[in-house]
Amino acid sequence: MATCQTITAIYDKGVLTPIEKVKLRRRQIVRVKIMPSTPRKVKLASRDRKSARAERVQLAREAFGMWANREDIGDAVEWTNALRASWEERLKEIYKDA
Repeated sequence: MATCQTITAIYDKGVLTPIEKVKLRRRQIVRVKIMPSTPRKVKLASRDRKSARAERVQLAREAFGMWANREDIGDAVEWTNALRASWEERLKEIYKDA
């Protein structure tokens, strides 16, 4: 049985981004309950801008190139397009009766 986690995330341009590490398997489906967090938002807004930027830069550095040594991907553009196409087909199947 999986354990429940309560995390804080920031919503921007249609994407929820966790601001702390999340313990999930790759492609694990989760259920999300949205609860606005005003006190946390105030705390984030008052943080030192340099440290907040440094945190974002560090997260980007950790993610950058994470697929560089993958041999199963081949051409990244072709792989990405194939992945997107498979999801489009899956979404059509899911929502065909909607």
